[in-house]
Amino acid sequence: MAIETLTVLNLRWCKFEIPNNTPKGLRLLRTLALMKSNVTPEMIDAIFSNCIHLETLELTRCIMHGVLSINAHNHKKFKELVLYCMPNRLQIILDAPTLECYKYEGFVRILDFSKVDALKEAKLHYIQKYNWRYYDSSNMVLANMVAYTGVHVLSTTNIFLEAFKERYIEGEMRSPIFKFLNLKEFSILFKAPNLCTLYHISEFLKRSPKVEKVLIDIKEFTFEPGMLWIIHQMSYMESSNCEFNSIKEVTIDGYKNHWHELDIVEFFCGHAKSLKKLKLFMPKNIKKRARGLDYARLDYIRSRFPGVKVEV
Repeated sequence: MAIETLTVLNLRWCKFEIPNNTPKGLRLLRTLALMKSNVTPEMIDAIFSNCIHLETLELTRCIMHGVLSINAHNHKKFKELVLYCMPNRLQIILDAPTLECYKYEGFVRILDFSKVDALKEAKLHYIQKYNWRYYDSSNMVLANMVAYTGVHVLSTTNIFLEAFKERYIEGEMRSPIFKFLNLKEFSILFKAPNLCTLYHISEFLKRSPKVEKVLIDIKEFTFEPGMLWIIHQMSYMESSNCEFNSIKEVTIDGYKNHWHELDIVEFFCGHAKSLKKLKLFMPKNIKKRARGLDYARLDYIRSRFPGVKVEV
C-alpha cells in the first residue's frame, strides 16, 4: 500500500497504532475513521502529533474510558470531530481553534470547548438513559450550552430543548438565559419519552432571531400534551404576540394529522412573518400514517394565511 500518499483511512475492529510515533505516510492523512476499536489517550496524542494535515476525526462505537482530550491547538486544518456511541467516555476536553463541525450521538456528557473558536455546525443526537425518570440531564446540557451559542446550523433532539424549561434560579422560577444570535438552520428530532410541546419550540426560537429554516422531525413520535399545556401553556401561546421575522421555511417530517401538529402549523403561519413555504411529510410506513387529513382545519389555515404555501 502506498502509505505515504494515504489521505483517507477507515478501519473497524482493528488495533490502530502509530509505530515509534513517526509515520511518514500518515502525515498526509486528512480523514481518519475508526469503528469498534480501542482508543487510548496515547493514541489520540500520537494522531494529532503526527497527522498534521488531519481535517476529520470520526470515532464510532469505540471503547474508551474516562476523558477524551484532544490537543489540536497547532493544527490549521482540523475542521470536523464526529463521536458516535461511546458510552464509557465521561468527558471531552478539546483544544481546537479551527474546529467548525461537531457531531455527537450518545448520552449527555460534560465537555470543555473553551478553546474552540470557529464552531459553525453542531449535530447533537442526545440519547435518553433507560432510568430517565430518575435522571435529569438538563444541568449537563446547560453546562455545555455556551459552546453552541455561536453556531449557524444546529441539529438536536428534544433532550436539548427540555433543558430550557423553567426552573428555580436564585429563588425564582426562570428560564435559562442563552441566545443563538448566529443560528440560521434549526432541526429538532423528537423521541419518547418527551415533555416538549409547541411552547418549548417557540421559546427556543425566540432566542434565535436569525433562523431561516426549521425542521421538526416526528417520524417516531406523537405529541401528547398534558395538563401543563392545557392549563398554562396553551393560553400563553394564544395570547402571545411574538413574531419571527427571519423564518422562511418550515418542514414537519412525520406529520400524522395530530391536532397538536396542526397547532404548530397554524402557529408558524401566523407568527413567522417571512414564511413562504410550510411542508408536511407523511410517514412512509402506512401503519403510522393518519387515517385522514383534517382538510377542514387545513383549509381554514390556508384561507387565513394565503401568503404561506402549505404543502402535504
